[in-house]
Amino acid sequence: MRKKLIIITLIFVSIIVLKSMSGTTEKIDGQVNHSSLSVQSKPIDLGVDETKPVVNDDQSDFQDELDRHLKKLPTMGDLKNLTAEEVHHTPEIILEGGGLIGKVYDEAEREPKKRLDAMNFFKKCAVDQEIATSIRAMCLNKILSQVPLWNIPMSVTDAEISSEVFELAMKLPR
Repeated sequence: MRKKLIIITLIFVSIIVLKSMSGTTEKIDGQVNHSSLSVQSKPIDLGVDETKPVVNDDQSDFQDELDRHLKKLPTMGDLKNLTAEEVHHTPEIILEGGGLIGKVYDEAEREPKKRLDAMNFFKKCAVDQEIATSIRAMCLNKILSQVPLWNIPMSVTDAEISSEVFELAMKLPR
């Protein structure tokens, strides 16, 4: 069942992406007219030295921030070190981890150019078996809910996600 849901989600997203990339079809005077993106045949000289890589400092800074956030997420080892008091409610480290995930999501919502990096962050989080299960489920939930909205295809296989993480992610609100 879980495998079918992931496959259906990926097919749905692929259809959306393909539709957005392909031309449109419209009916004019009873005839079907296909229009598509035009491609320029001559290169445009932008005055840029193509031998030097172009680095967007904002994107690089955001990626560095995401890497730091990923390292701050609570691990299974962190959960083993909780006190008897902490295990009787949602531990502070889980709340903080959820806050980091929310921060990444909010930033990507505000600035769409950061969405691909955010989606990659969510995938790294969801597949990392060292990260706490509930945090991984939150990341997988973000992937499943945002792929169709952000129009960014992202594949996650059964081998990468445990059934426990998947089932918990499906219970979270989207």
